[in-house]
Amino acid sequence: MDTSLTPGRLLEALTALGAVLTEAGERHEFVVVGGASLSLRGLIARSTADVDVLGHIADGTIESVVPLPPTVLAAADAVADAYGLQRGWFGDDRTAGLLTSSRPLPRGMASRVERVTFGSGLVLDLASRVDIICLKLDAAFTLGDDTMRTKHHRDLEELAPTDDELSAAAAWVEVGIAPSQTHDDELAALLTWIRSRRS
Repeated sequence: MDTSLTPGRLLEALTALGAVLTEAGERHEFVVVGGASLSLRGLIARSTADVDVLGHIADGTIESVVPLPPTVLAAADAVADAYGLQRGWFGDDRTAGLLTSSRPLPRGMASRVERVTFGSGLVLDLASRVDIICLKLDAAFTLGDDTMRTKHHRDLEELAPTDDELSAAAAWVEVGIAPSQTHDDELAALLTWIRSRRS
């Protein structure tokens, strides 16, 4: 059974999750990145395996919510069972791990989110295009290889970042990698590939 979240199915599942939380008298707000954010913002229309929850905004900064509240996990599991999704579709501890790294998130990221609501029970703060490009470039650099064909490469290819967006993203990526000529060359090669894919 296909458990992937197409754009339509993603909206349906999030609407259902919001309804369950609303009925329970709960209200939760989360920062979302990755494929779900791309889809909900209308930047890229592709399926995603899950909703990557980065954290939540408190006092203007993004803070961790690992683990997610038990009521949210239980509600997400109920939606998964009702809609034929894989359990664990909402929230990703690996994504939240970005907050535990020594490198800060892109400056001002919390101020650039786009807020969408699903009933009164669920609010999602969607990462901006510029911040998604930063995170995608980092993931492509970290996880990629010479074939340049991870999902992060494909997303960057479709996003077609401008030179200014790429320069800003590359500067952020460089903060988190050990200085070396090899890393410099690999990042330069990745940037050249992304530019070459723009129409």
